[in-house]
Amino acid sequence: MSNWGGTEAKNLGILCREEYGFICHLCHKVITEEEFSTDHVVPRSKGGTNSIENLRPAHRACNSARQDRSIEDYRATITDEISWFTSLDV
Repeated sequence: MSNWGGTEAKNLGILCREEYGFICHLCHKVITEEEFSTDHVVPRSKGGTNSIENLRPAHRACNSARQDRSIEDYRATITDEISWFTSLDV
């Protein structure tokens, strides 16, 4: 697995913004420049590459929360957490 960082990551982040824009592929909301991060669709720990085809824009918080889970697992977890939270009697 190659490292992620430095000039390569910065340049790929710029290409990712140009290619895919500022909508988070995880939560589908607009990302500000300050919140922008580049997420690997197939995590590098699972064999994903740093190619532009494997990169998508994501909020830093969404990217961090996803960790190296599949997108499906991440969304299922978030859905479960939202369901739990909204079911609380406040």
